[in-house]
Amino acid sequence: MMSTDNALAFMAKVSQDDELYAKIQNTAKDTWPKLAGEVGFECTAAELKEVSKLIRKKVGQVELSQKDLDKVAGGYAIAGLGSVNLQGLRFNVRRLNALNSYLT
Repeated sequence: MMSTDNALAFMAKVSQDDELYAKIQNTAKDTWPKLAGEVGFECTAAELKEVSKLIRKKVGQVELSQKDLDKVAGGYAIAGLGSVNLQGLRFNVRRLNALNSYLT
């Protein structure tokens, strides 16, 4: 598995795992690669940033169903819009947006 694959898998795990998501929110982003390694996903900060860009692009391309559109008012999501799949991994969209804000 390439390191960018590890970074992508780590972000997927963080977006789905409540405990890891809470932990990473209280961790400086420059220590995320160390945390990723501790849970089995060796990667660098540069790879996490690269993956973050890929995720943002994919999330920006998500076509919303009518059900999802009904959850949006004035450009603001009233409820979570669910998940998106990227390279066979499932991501929680709401959490991805929060994670990506840390990486930009």
